[in-house]
Amino acid sequence: MNNDKIKIKKACYYSVINRITYYYRIKHENIEDRRYSTRIYNSIINKIIELCKERITYGYNRIWALLRNSGINIAKKTVYKIIKNNNLTLPLNSHKNKMEFKLLRAYKPEMLIETDITYIPTNNGMPYLMCIKDAFSKEWYGYNYTILCKMTFKVKAYKQ
Repeated sequence: MNNDKIKIKKACYYSVINRITYYYRIKHENIEDRRYSTRIYNSIINKIIELCKERITYGYNRIWALLRNSGINIAKKTVYKIIKNNNLTLPLNSHKNKMEFKLLRAYKPEMLIETDITYIPTNNGMPYLMCIKDAFSKEWYGYNYTILCKMTFKVKAYKQ
């Protein structure tokens, strides 16, 4: 562009290219893309693989902590990528509580009763509102508003 005595600003304007892109391409024209080149030694990669095989239950966070404690400074994401590329990741855990909660279904009234305790902040302290509700009909059986949170007050809420 400079040989024809056209300014770079005008050339980029007419060719609809940002000047930043133009300068970036000139700078990285003959250089390999650095994002894909690895800067990690094979000894570190082998150590990560060895730690994963020794400690089967450890995830990438714990492996990273072991490396850090042994004096090897490496990013967590890098440890995760190495573990993932070598198929050493742990399977994801499913939460059992959610599965058990789905099994609880009410098919008739008074089959499943829910309780709830709500804390209500006031100037005099923190009183409790205890409510009891039927899961099938969504009908409220009772409530109790007290300063103390004891089982006897929950029973009073059910008897109301």
